[in-house]
Amino acid sequence: MSAQNKSAMRRGGRGRKKKMQVQSKLSLRQFINYSFTVNLRNPWVMIMMTLMVVVMIMFAYLTISHPETRGTIETFGLIFPVFMLTYLPGMVYFGARKRFHTNKRMQEKMIFDFTPKKISITGQTFKMEMDWNKLHSVKELGGWILLYQNAKMANVIPVESFGNQLNDFKDLVKKIPGVKYKFK
Repeated sequence: MSAQNKSAMRRGGRGRKKKMQVQSKLSLRQFINYSFTVNLRNPWVMIMMTLMVVVMIMFAYLTISHPETRGTIETFGLIFPVFMLTYLPGMVYFGARKRFHTNKRMQEKMIFDFTPKKISITGQTFKMEMDWNKLHSVKELGGWILLYQNAKMANVIPVESFGNQLNDFKDLVKKIPGVKYKFK
């Protein structure tokens, strides 16, 4: 399923405030890509993966350079890192699939309305509004804009959903006092 993304900007209300509207529908593939982007950038995961590669290279070198010492330790030294290098991405992949399929709201088309005062998120079965000051932070990570409601939970919007409005969105966020943001 491909993402159906549209963007529109219009003026409205008193004082001619800018209102930015972004529409997005996450596909399973997009959510899995997002999960890999977020999880594999975790410093602990990066350290673990690097350590496993180093251990694998070390034991491969020992096994090749000293054939007389081949045994259980070398075999374990090669198998364990390979297992970990496939286990961690596997957990991210299958965990993302499960979260996507069990969270029906995540699968809905969402409309994000941004004004200088608030954010409105409307799905097919829900509507949510919040003031910018209730937002934990806004980050651009890879091809994603993340609207963090707390340190662990974020609304995910593909950058492509913004179309040519991405810079306008960044400018809007930068002008709102008290909002933490990190953009490329």
